[in-house]
This record gives sequence, C-alpha cells and structure tokens, in this order.
Amino acid sequence: LLTGATFGRVNDVGTPPWQVVASVAAWMLLMGLRGILWHQIADLAHDRRSGVRTLATRIGADRAGRILGWMVLAELTAAAATLATIAATSDRWWLPVFGGLYLLYRIFQVSVLWSEPLRPATLKHHNGRIRFIGFVLLNEFVERWLPVAALVALAVGSPIMWLALVAHLLLFDNAVFEFFRHDLDAIPDAVNRLAHEVTARRNIRVVAERRRRARRHGPAPVTPDIQHSCRWVFVVCGPELHVLTLATAVKHLRPLSSLEIWVVTDSTRNVRPIDVDGIDRIVDVTTPAHFDDHQASIWLKTGIHRHLPPGEWCYLDSDIVAVRPGIEAVFDQPRDVVAFASDLPIAANRVDRFSPWAMTCGCSRHGEDHSCGHLREQLATRFGLEVPADWVHWNGGVFRFGPDSAGFLDMWNETAIASFAWPEWRTRDQGALIVTAWAHGLQAAPRLPQEFNFIADLGNSDLCLDPERGWSLHPSGPWKQAYALHLHTSRLEDPEWDLGADMEAPVIRQTLVRIHRWKRSEIQKRAAQGIHTFRTFWSMQAKRAYWATRERLGVYLIRIRHVPQRLRPARVRASLERRVGRSGQVDHT
Repeated sequence: LLTGATFGRVNDVGTPPWQVVASVAAWMLLMGLRGILWHQIADLAHDRRSGVRTLATRIGADRAGRILGWMVLAELTAAAATLATIAATSDRWWLPVFGGLYLLYRIFQVSVLWSEPLRPATLKHHNGRIRFIGFVLLNEFVERWLPVAALVALAVGSPIMWLALVAHLLLFDNAVFEFFRHDLDAIPDAVNRLAHEVTARRNIRVVAERRRRARRHGPAPVTPDIQHSCRWVFVVCGPELHVLTLATAVKHLRPLSSLEIWVVTDSTRNVRPIDVDGIDRIVDVTTPAHFDDHQASIWLKTGIHRHLPPGEWCYLDSDIVAVRPGIEAVFDQPRDVVAFASDLPIAANRVDRFSPWAMTCGCSRHGEDHSCGHLREQLATRFGLEVPADWVHWNGGVFRFGPDSAGFLDMWNETAIASFAWPEWRTRDQGALIVTAWAHGLQAAPRLPQEFNFIADLGNSDLCLDPERGWSLHPSGPWKQAYALHLHTSRLEDPEWDLGADMEAPVIRQTLVRIHRWKRSEIQKRAAQGIHTFRTFWSMQAKRAYWATRERLGVYLIRIRHVPQRLRPARVRASLERRVGRSGQVDHT
C-alpha cells in the first residue's frame, strides 16, 4: 500500500503513466532477482547436496556472481530512471532531489564516517559492486530512507499519516534513528580524523613502505630442523566465502614463509574448488553428512591431527594474515602438549566477557561490560570445573600441536561435537577448548605471544597502529610488532581487499584521534584527581583548624569560668605577697 501510494498517485487523476509503471516494475523486479540470486549463491553447496536445481547450481558461483555484478548496475539505472520519470510526469519533484541528497550523504557516510572507508577500487570486482551498489546503496535507500520520505510526503496531504510516521520511527529500523544512534556520535571523530589527515597520510606511507620492503626481502631464514619438520595447515569447508578468504591468507603467507602450506577440506561441501597458488598439499576428508558446513569445519579443525602425518604443525584460521617475515618463530615458542595465544580482541578480555558469544543466553548487552556468568555456570554444571570469572581464555585462530597433542585434541573434538546438541551452547569451538584446557590442567600453560595472533578487530574502538611502536588494543599500550593479524571482521573474501588500504590506513587514521582522546581523558582524570586531592587537603586543614579553635576556646571558657574564684580578696592578697617577696601564710580554706 505504501509503495502504491508513493509511486501510483502521481497526478490528479490517480492513474500512473505507463513510464512510471514500467520503471517501478523494472526496479523492483531487478531488486527481487538480485536477492534471489544472492541467496542461491550462498546456498549453492546445500542445494547441490540436496538435488535442488537453481540457476546458480546450473551455471556455477563464478558465472552467477558476474551476472549479479552487472545486474546491480542495471538496478541502479532503473532506480535513477524511476525517480526521474516520476519527476517528469508529476509534481513530485522532491523524489529525485531526495534521491540525489541521499546519494551525497551516503557517499559522505562511507568515505568519512565509516572507520573503514570505501575504496573505489573494490567496485572493479563483481563482489564489490554487489556489496556496495546492491546492499550499501540501494537496499539502504529502499529500506531505511524511502519509507521515511514517503510517509512525510503522505503526511503533508493527510495529517493522520503523521501518526504512521511516528510509529515507523519508533518501531522500525530507519535513517533517522541510525543518524542519532551512530552518525551523530561519529561526526566529532570524523572531524578529528580530517584535522590529523596530513600526519596520518605520512604514517600510512611509512607503514606501507616497510611492509613492501619486508615482502621484497622474502622469507626470514630458518634452521634446517624447522624447515623439514614444521608446516602450516588451514581448514576450509563449505561456502565460497571461506575459499576466497583462504586465498587472501595464502597470498600473504606464501611470500613471507618458506614452510609448506597444507589445507584440510571436504571437497564435496565446497561451493568452488580450492585452486589457490602457494598451497603445497590439499587433504580431502569426508565429513559426517548430518553436520552443517560450520559444524563440519569444527569437526575437521578440532580433530585435525587425525588427517595429518606426524610432525610439528601450526594451525591457522583462514582469516589469519601474515604481515612480516619471521612468523616461523612461532615454532621456537615453548609449548606444553599444545600452545595457544590468549583471546584478546579488546584490551581486557575474560571468560565472563566471552560468555554471551559462547552461550545462547541472550546476554550480549548484559551489564556494563556486556558480560555474564552463564558459561561458567555451564562449565561447573556439566564438567565440575570452577573457572575464575577473570581468566583469559585461549583463541583457536592460531595454535601449535605435534605428535604428543593427540589426547588433548581428541577431547577437544569430542567435547565440541557433543556441544552441538546442547541448547545452551552456540556452535563454536572455544567453549569446548576451555573445558579441555582446564580438564588437562593447562590453564597456566605457556601461551603463544600476542605477536603471532594479534586480533585486529575493526569493531574495537580502541585499536591503534603506530608506525614505530606497532599495534595495540588500546592507546595506552602495550604495543606489539605483529607477525600475523587475526582479521575476523575484515572482508578478506573480496579479491580487491588490500591490507594497506582496507586495514592499516583506517586504523592509522583512527589512532591519532584515539591517542589524543585518551590523553585528554587522562588529563581530565588527573585534573579531577587533583581537584579531589586539593579538596581533601583543605578539608583536613579546615577540620584541624576547627578542632584546634574549639580546643583553645574551651580552655579560654574554663579560665573565664574560674575568674570569680581567682578574684577573691584572699587569693589576690596572697598573689601580691608572693610577687613582692613576702612569705606570709596563705589561708587555704
């Protein structure tokens, strides 16, 4: 009804011209086809296994993606034609003006307000065009902006529609709410970033040149023992996204390491074959058919030792990106039966902070620190483990294992698989990893340094990168010269993704703002503390003066009370006799 009221009543008669009908139909048809084909590509592996015939299963993910990339361009053209046609055939001139203003503001959002600004180079690839034009641009306009504009236009002619506008703003996701929730808070930081742009550009060039120089020098030399006995291994299974992410990870690891790179996968589940330059060997394993792709990946990862020959291995998630030579030093680090790095996506992480993401309790916004104790409750109930709330758990993105790790990995695998059936647990491997670590008494075992698994989360509002000191989860440090970044929030599946432009540059621009903001907050804290100290000091002085004055006044009061007695004639006479040297008898009565 809203669409009909918006696009149908474009003249006094109420019958829309055929040009409007055609353009609106073309726009909506292309938008619907885009959504259908996008989901067909995402469901390709499942559709093939279940025998469902779709366009994507017939022509493949690559060809379907290329078609979709051109389809969004046609959809954008149809949207612009619709707004122009309506303006030409009616008095609704505000629609194309509104569309133009939206386009300008959206470009301002993605280029200035976003912590990871859009790079035009990403539009060269069909995945970049689909994501930006289809979802960031057109979907945002149709879902969040156009309903508000349409309701305002209807309310001008029908006052009762103002109630509908208010209801829409309160109940549904919309551009007005998004502006107050995000954009308004982001504008001051954006202004600060622009103010520091000159320094930021210099730092970006310095970091990029160092990275390119290290890449040109090639892998760091390693000892013969490490060269012949140590290898990297990835696990990839299912959707096209993971295969593309693997390609990005290998592209960055191969120039920086001379060790073999292995991949464990189930080729029957993969939407596209793993055809990535730089991989030395692919191990194809048949996973249990009743698992979905996510569960199958966890099954392969936690039981990875069963599919590899003996030796020293370092497992890497496909979103681990090597950034400088010397990453093989991970094999020189001490380990117990296994070695994991701490899970530090923020400066201060712990079991209770991770709990809402491991449990289905719905506490992701619980309390001041978004924490809860449900994971610890489950650990105590199911396993009798008393894990402290502030214990920093391990991250499964990078870990070392060898021939003596079988017992640990077997229990991790069994616990993870069992957790698939527990309604309180999400489908993840970290909860099972906590169980296994504590059950084996490894909670205090040596951990891999953060440099080998630095979790650079673009959602972390304190993440910093300094050209001299390296990476830090907080402006106050500590700073790390990372060998590998864990980029679980970056679009590594995009072939146009670039470490410098899409990761380093946005963080460097934010770093200058965050450091200055943190320094200001520290000055404010010290000032507040100084004011508090000042007030406390003078409060104590005032109290001391009060009690000293009160004590002195008390003495004077006592003396005043004794004045009549001291002025008795006998005492005055005796006092005078003592002063003139006479030793007469004094009447003590």
